[in-house]
Order: sequence, then structure tokens, then C-alpha cells
Amino acid sequence: MEQNFGSPDLMICDDMNTESADFFFADRNKKKVVFIHAKALPEGKGGKISAKKMQEVISQAGKNLRYLSKFGNEAPKHINRWGVEAWSAKDVTGTVKNRIRIPSNKNDQPTAQVAWQQVRTILKHPESSPEVWLVVGNTLCKQAFLDDLKNNSPKLKPFS
Repeated sequence: MEQNFGSPDLMICDDMNTESADFFFADRNKKKVVFIHAKALPEGKGGKISAKKMQEVISQAGKNLRYLSKFGNEAPKHINRWGVEAWSAKDVTGTVKNRIRIPSNKNDQPTAQVAWQQVRTILKHPESSPEVWLVVGNTLCKQAFLDDLKNNSPKLKPFS
């Protein structure tokens, strides 16, 4: 992520099944906020083209754009759980004990409300650069998609 984002001031894991994004990155100097929406299937369980999983991650991103508004004040639904609920996933080894991370000062972790206010301050700045990233794993193979488009009877049907 560092080559694409740099060194964020703040990272938040909001992955809770009803999240506003799986992860947030914020950089005060660059005035940049990134909401990351991720969808991955276990190895061997994905398909080369999974429209359902792509639709899920795109829908999640679309319905949560309101949190990126320069003029909104709405906080994510489960913000109070950020500082108290650890994160782990079925298919991943390890646990994230604190969902709020500040890489430059590990001893000074803000509360969930302070962390969200830092994100909002960046978003409200006239020169801010909000971004939405979709990160998918084992759900869409570019070559399989392109091959299917060339097929006379593709699995994917165009909209009419």
C-alpha cells in the first residue's frame, strides 16, 4: 500500500459486516482520505468471473459515499466499536486488537470520535482528495473476462 498511498497519519479498520468501508487511510499533509472496500474469496472457492462478488463490493462503496461528503457530518454506524472490538477473519491468521492506528506515534492512539473528526477535518478541506478503492481477490480474472467478451456465446450477457 505504501507505494500507492505513502505513509498515512491514520489507519482505521471498520470491517464489521455493516461497515462504511473495510479500511480508511488518512493523510493530513496530502489532504487525502481513502476508503477501501475489499472482497476476497478463499483460494479455490472463487470464480474467474464473479459478478455477484463484484456487485457486492461496488454496492458497498456506492451506499457509503455519503461519508466522503465535504458537507456531511454523519459518522459511520459502528464508530463506538472501533476502540474496543478486535478484528479477525476466518481465513486470516492473526488479530487486529486496536482498529485505530497511527503509525508515527503508536503510544498516542485517539478515541474513535477523535479519529473520525480527523478524517472529517481532511474531507472538509477545499483541497482534499477523497478516493474510493475497490480491492478484490479471487473474484475477477482480467484475462478470463476479456476471453469471455470475445466468445460468440459469452457467459456474461450485455444489458439490453
